Amino acid sequence: MNHGRKIALIGAGATLFAVLTACGGDHLAGQPPDEAADGDGDGYDSKDDCDDEDPDSYPGADDFFGDGIDQNCDGADGLDNDGDGEAGRELGGDDCDDEDPTIYSTAEEVGWDGIDQDCDGTDLEDYIELALGEAHSCAIRSTGTIDCWGRNDEEQGRVPVDGVHTRISAGSDFTCALTEEGAINCWGKDDERQVRDAPTGTGYTNVAAGWEFACAVSPTFELECWGLDDWNQVADAPQGEFTEVALGDKHGCGIGKLDGRITCWGDNGNDQAVPPGDSGFLQIAAGSDHTCAVAGPRNIRCWGSDTYEAIYPERDPGPYTHVGSYFRHSCGIEDSTVLTCWGWDFDTILDYPQGSFFKAATGEFHSCAISNVGGVVECWGRDLEGQATPP
Repeated sequence: MNHGRKIALIGAGATLFAVLTACGGDHLAGQPPDEAADGDGDGYDSKDDCDDEDPDSYPGADDFFGDGIDQNCDGADGLDNDGDGEAGRELGGDDCDDEDPTIYSTAEEVGWDGIDQDCDGTDLEDYIELALGEAHSCAIRSTGTIDCWGRNDEEQGRVPVDGVHTRISAGSDFTCALTEEGAINCWGKDDERQVRDAPTGTGYTNVAAGWEFACAVSPTFELECWGLDDWNQVADAPQGEFTEVALGDKHGCGIGKLDGRITCWGDNGNDQAVPPGDSGFLQIAAGSDHTCAVAGPRNIRCWGSDTYEAIYPERDPGPYTHVGSYFRHSCGIEDSTVLTCWGWDFDTILDYPQGSFFKAATGEFHSCAISNVGGVVECWGRDLEGQATPP
């Protein structure tokens, strides 16, 4: 009798379980979710459906490009195979490679890698630094490698070293550059030992090339100079701590680390070595017998020979962010964008381009600037040896 009661209880329990299941009380048993969570009746509840009020939008739906609607919930209008938020061009979207999630129309372009990340049809070939000599030009790519063009009779345009470089300066017929470790590499004409006597070691923070001599800022911010010394432009390099150095034909100038004051030395036949007494200078450039610098308030200050108006009458107030000088003309960048040049107008060297630029450099009879648009180098002036035709 007790055994029969036990069987009856089990049956009653089974009946109760069946009733509960039929009423939808056991979702753990693999039953579909409550229809109340699927607002549009497309079989997907609100946690998976990107638009639970549109029955045509759900994961896996056909997505028709151009209607502005993400029907398949992949984050793009149209089919996005690589998950970068854009449909492929073959389906009418903007993604030029829908198998690579790093390539899409608004991606950041990486320079010099042969890949068109932003789908504009070209790889970015951008430059970050620029230096011009008498008739040759050099620029540093965003990758740190160097390109040179123009005169190469002294191999001043043949870069003999690889590696990542951060700064570059061109003298008359030779060039010096600084690696990311602060090592100095020089190449080109070496008749005054301006190449072979370059300091060894690392930690240098700046380098400048002049007319057959060069100087660098050491790891302790002291000036070290080498090469031709016919005007004591090597022997008379001043003591103290400096952050910037610039060299002309026979003179040099440096910006002091402590207060931004300028000290000059060497040939002073045209007062090119007599700087203003102000403090707070930020950047400096030297021509044959004139010098220009960007002052603290970001205006241009020039001194030395004004035979060809090379010291600039400051007809424009700026603010200036960069200046480049060589021989008897200079170019400056106003407000990080506007290019302006002044001085000797020979061989169209003052016919500078319009546009937006962030850096400029001058040679003897040619000039170049780096555009804010794509880091492209544009050159003008004399081009008899290809010095104004960048690669």
